[in-house]
Amino acid sequence: MRFLALGIFAVIWGMNSYFRNCKNCGLSFFHNDFNPIDFFCKKCWFELEKYKTPTQFKIYKSPEVLVRPLFLWDEKESEVGNLIHGLKGGTPFEIIRKLSLEIIARESPAQDAIIVPVPSSKVGEKDHAYQIANIISEELGLRLWCGLRWENKSTNQKFLKKTERFVSTMTKTERLPPTRQVILIDDLVTTGATATAAYKAIKSLNQIEVWALACRI
Repeated sequence: MRFLALGIFAVIWGMNSYFRNCKNCGLSFFHNDFNPIDFFCKKCWFELEKYKTPTQFKIYKSPEVLVRPLFLWDEKESEVGNLIHGLKGGTPFEIIRKLSLEIIARESPAQDAIIVPVPSSKVGEKDHAYQIANIISEELGLRLWCGLRWENKSTNQKFLKKTERFVSTMTKTERLPPTRQVILIDDLVTTGATATAAYKAIKSLNQIEVWALACRI
């Protein structure tokens, strides 16, 4: 019986290696039939395309904060939301790289631009913003600067009111090299509070440009 149970387990495990569940619709599909990455099924990737912004699309969250998002997210729609939430847990590096390269293909940064990831609220943690920033930095040959730190961000921002989000502040942990352009990297922009905090910490810039996977409208 033990060998039978082990055999059944091996068969199930082997079958699971050939199937994946779509992070959007939940349906199972053969991963060999999915191109290029097991995350969304083909149909849901196609649906996601309609939320993609035009090249060089921009939104001003404030006079100092300009956002260039890959997707616009209306919370009434599920595809972009499920993409963002799906990235939160155990995301394969391949999907982060795919989305990062899509951002790169749309933008034209200055030659001396500096890539700055939004710092994690947990000191020392390298989250998705850092991963995206690192890929963009390496692909474009631009400097990666991780010199920002949250001062008083102890609560998850999604539980805060809009006015409460602007209370959190950042500080510099090292000197920012001279540059004509700072590009702040984040996964999701909502109110613009994070970029505003970065702008106030850096101080020496007239404007911060944010490259993000999505901007909530």
